[in-house]
Amino acid sequence: MKEEKKECLYIGQTAIYKGPFKSVNDDEDHTFERGIPLEICTDTADKLARPPYKGMFIITEPKSEGEEPCCPPGEC
Repeated sequence: MKEEKKECLYIGQTAIYKGPFKSVNDDEDHTFERGIPLEICTDTADKLARPPYKGMFIITEPKSEGEEPCCPPGEC
């Protein structure tokens, strides 16, 4: 049974492949390079957070409103 595709929304999530390979590709032509964040849609984030992919990726959530990027004092 083919998995039903959910709505694909880009909300600022990223996936970071943890390894052990240098890179991996999925069936939707995403190329995940080890240690490099890649912007992903909500559908892909959901898939990567569940087995069999769970634990192979770090999924980052979008920044909350009001969050500022970190920088040394006096350099912002």
